[in-house]
Amino acid sequence: MHTRAAEAPTAAGAPTGAGAPTVAGARTVAGARTVAGVQTVAEPGPSRTPARARRVRPEGHRRGPLARPDASDAPPGSIVLIGGGLAAASTAQGLRDRGFDGSVVIIGDEPNPPYERPPLSKTYLSEHAAADELTLLDADRAAELELTIRTGERADALDRGAGEVVLESGHRIAADAVLLATGGTARTLPRLSGEHVHTLRTRADAERLRATLGSAERLLLVGFGFVGAEVAATARAFGVEVTAVEVDGHPFARVLGGEVAEALLSRHREAGVDLRTRTTVEACDPTREGVLAELSDGSRVEATAVLVGVGMAPSTGLAADAGLDVDDGVVCDASGRSSLPGVWAAGDVARWEHPLHGAVRVEHYDTALRHGEVVAASILGGSETYEEPHWFWTDQHEQRLQVAGVTADADDVVVHGPDHEGRLLAFYRSGEVVCAVAGIDRTRDVRGGRRLVTARATPSRSELADPDVDLRALARAHR
Repeated sequence: MHTRAAEAPTAAGAPTGAGAPTVAGARTVAGARTVAGVQTVAEPGPSRTPARARRVRPEGHRRGPLARPDASDAPPGSIVLIGGGLAAASTAQGLRDRGFDGSVVIIGDEPNPPYERPPLSKTYLSEHAAADELTLLDADRAAELELTIRTGERADALDRGAGEVVLESGHRIAADAVLLATGGTARTLPRLSGEHVHTLRTRADAERLRATLGSAERLLLVGFGFVGAEVAATARAFGVEVTAVEVDGHPFARVLGGEVAEALLSRHREAGVDLRTRTTVEACDPTREGVLAELSDGSRVEATAVLVGVGMAPSTGLAADAGLDVDDGVVCDASGRSSLPGVWAAGDVARWEHPLHGAVRVEHYDTALRHGEVVAASILGGSETYEEPHWFWTDQHEQRLQVAGVTADADDVVVHGPDHEGRLLAFYRSGEVVCAVAGIDRTRDVRGGRRLVTARATPSRSELADPDVDLRALARAHR
């Protein structure tokens, strides 16, 4: 049985976890808050059924404290999880579920304990969800799991020789194994800056935008991806006028195909969103009430606030500095192992090998959740892989779109609907294989279609086009 290892002191003798006060049984560290929890979901989300895992025999993977010379095949005694989101929280839960009783330290650079991000553009932005409803690890749960959570701290380096994580403050934490779940940062645009310009990635971002929307007359959205579209729906519910500019001629079409994309866009237009495609912001000047933007179509838009929603960049600096392979994310195998023994990656920052989709980095809630489950097993010597199709959802104007699989591989789309209620179902085929399924307010059918994707089923186009098709039977017939 492992005893929980004390955190290593800095050269200057900074306080360590040993001897620090405890709160309800949870270990604290000087200058850090210890909070915890499992999951409180602020809105309906994905199933938390454990990922289907395939156990294989490890192939000479060397485990140990960041590949120190004295590393052995013994299980780790101390594990550090870098990141304050779902992937880190899921890994911590998975480690304890699998009986690990060593030290687990979570390091997050935000002032909050790990929390869910999907509500930031929806229920949290609209004040229908409180901050504690987003929290993944509340104080009671952290105490129960005996986690140390250091908030407002940034990991600065991985000291491979010493087997330690070095914080920006200079504090050092012993680490036999490390998870990089550093997520990413919101991309910005050079012409757009100032007090009226927002991005949306963190809880603080959402709170700042929410304060603005409460008195805003018009919001200018730059970029109309999924987050931008969710914010547009939330803003319209506030009664705020919304103008959205998007450089793409047909938003969502590359991801969803023309018919499904148009079903989403038509709902936004019905709700009063002024969507301008093939349009960019050429200039943006501050005014007394907000900004005055000059658009590439020659028009001008006055807005109280601007939200730049042009995606996120994975936070790979720590990994690159440590010598890990980085290519649009931290490059990992199918169990989350990076190129450096003793270091794993998960969530938005990780580019995993997936048995269905190949090497891919995915910015979805369900992926981060399941990455954590697989990484926990891998750190403890197992070799599970995450084999289920990628899955995500987005809520816009009281409609829910769900997608399972990778639509980019498709060369054919079979669409049912939309019906008079806007409900729609689409199957995506790559050659003869069903590679993805999407549905608007068709949760049960998406679940059935996901079985087809998992099985790499090859039903005919006419079978998929049948409005009375039994998806379970079809999946069984084409395994």
